[in-house]
Amino acid sequence: MRVLTEAKRQHIRSLLAQADTAALLNAVRQANMRDAEAWSERLQVTQGAYESQRIGFDIWLREHLRVFSAILEQLPPPKGTSLLPLTEIEALVLQKHIEEALQRCSDAADEALLLQAQYALGFREFEGGRLSLASWEILQQRLGYALVVFLEAHARRENPGCLNALFRRR
Repeated sequence: MRVLTEAKRQHIRSLLAQADTAALLNAVRQANMRDAEAWSERLQVTQGAYESQRIGFDIWLREHLRVFSAILEQLPPPKGTSLLPLTEIEALVLQKHIEEALQRCSDAADEALLLQAQYALGFREFEGGRLSLASWEILQQRLGYALVVFLEAHARRENPGCLNALFRRR
C-alpha cells in the first residue's frame, strides 16, 4: 500500500460518510489499499443475498459496516479535530435532527463517521422502498442514541473527573 495523500484520505472518508459504496470501493482500489478486492467481493455477495432476500437489512447493514471499519483501520486518523459539545449534539438528537448531528461529528472520529454511513445506507433503503417507515425510525433512534453514548464516553476519556483519576493512578 502506498502512502495516501491528505486529499485522498479525505475523499475516501467522504465517500464512506455518504455510503457511496461503488465509488468508495473504486477509490480504495485506486489507492492500492490491501484487501480492496476482498472487500468488493464481500459486498457484492452481500448485495446479491440482500436483493434475493436471503438476508435481511440488519445483516446487510452489518456487512457494510465491517468493510467500512476495515477501510478506516487502514486510513490515518483525522488530525486536529475536536468533537462538538455534547449538549449541542443531544439537542439535535432530541429534536430528531439525526442526520445533522451525525454530519457535525463525522470529521472528528471514525465512530461518528460509521454512524453517518449507517444513516446514509438506511436512508437510501428507506427512500427506495426496501425499508419500512417503522424500521427507518428505529434505525434513526438507534443511531442518535449511539452518537450520544459515544460522545459521553469520549468526554469522560478527555475529562475523567477526580474519582476516575484516583482509580487510574493505581
